[in-house]
Amino acid sequence: MKYFIGMDPGIKGAVALVDEHGGLHDVFDMPVRVSGKRSNGKDKETVNHYRLADIVGAWSAADPCYAVIERVQASPGAGGVSMFSFGEGYGKLQGVLAGLDIECVLATPQAWKKHYELTKDKGEARALATTLWPEFKDQFRLVKYDGRAEAALIANYGNSVYSWE
Repeated sequence: MKYFIGMDPGIKGAVALVDEHGGLHDVFDMPVRVSGKRSNGKDKETVNHYRLADIVGAWSAADPCYAVIERVQASPGAGGVSMFSFGEGYGKLQGVLAGLDIECVLATPQAWKKHYELTKDKGEARALATTLWPEFKDQFRLVKYDGRAEAALIANYGNSVYSWE
C-alpha cells in the first residue's frame, strides 16, 4: 500500500499520514522545541527535526511513502526575523524528507484548497476533515487544530492529484 504524508509547515502546523484509499492513519501537531529566548523574554520555538524524523521515519519504514508540503512564501508585513525563522523550519521539513529518501512535492495553498473548493477560512478545512474522517473528529474540533486538518487534506490531495511511481 502507498502512503502520503501531508505537511502544514510552521510552529503551529502539523503532519498527517493518509493511505492510497484516503484513509487517515495518524496526525500530529508539528513537533517543536525551545531554542532560546526572544528579546521579550518569551521562549523561542523551532521545528524539532529530530522528533519529526522519528515520526516520519516510522511511517515510511515498511511501505512506499510520498510527501506533500504546503508551499509557503513570505507574508506581506511580516518581520525579517520571523520570516527567517519560518523559512528555517520549512527547510527542516524538506531536509528530514530528503534524509529519509522520501519523494516530495510542494503544493500551493491555492492549488490544494481549490481542489477541495475551500476558501482561506481555516474553519472550512476543519469541517471538511471532520466529514472525511469522522473517527478523527476530536483531532479537528478546536480552532487551534486547523493545522492538523490542513495537513490531512494536503496528504489526501497528494494522493488524488500527483502521479507517484
